[in-house]
Amino acid sequence: MRIINIVAKKGGGKTTTVKNKILPKLKKYLVFDLYGDDGYSDLPIAKKNAPPPKKARIAGGTFQSFMAYGSKLKDTALIVEDATIFIKGDIHNDDLRASIIGCRHRNILLVFLWHSLGRIPPFILEQSDFIILGNTQDGNFKKYERHPQIEEAHNRIKARLSKGEKYPFEQVTI
Repeated sequence: MRIINIVAKKGGGKTTTVKNKILPKLKKYLVFDLYGDDGYSDLPIAKKNAPPPKKARIAGGTFQSFMAYGSKLKDTALIVEDATIFIKGDIHNDDLRASIIGCRHRNILLVFLWHSLGRIPPFILEQSDFIILGNTQDGNFKKYERHPQIEEAHNRIKARLSKGEKYPFEQVTI
């Protein structure tokens, strides 16, 4: 399964990281942006009953409707802005879990944007390839004992912030 989690507090550079580091490497993608963020206003809006353009966005709706739309796609990336709103705690929703697992069979890259590490459900974290970690307010890393590299990266990011770097990010392999 291919899952990337991008984690930083609000205003921490998540959307900018997606636009500058991830989207240029992709041939096809669909961005789910509940609030219609200006960061994606240059993308055409995908129409419900029509095949999406190679690069498009969906503004508004529910995460389930986005995943249902995405279930018709293959060989593309699905990018979820504000995943924190849609996926909470451990995933107990069997349909959602099945949708996420089903992406593997259609060669879908899932990119979730989170406001904190603590919001990433264990199921998603364990299925992830890596995290692109930015400035977060996380402080308790007991939950990530199996992944000490997360806390190590967090500490390096804090050190970089103290030296004046505005948007430090590190890629952490899971």
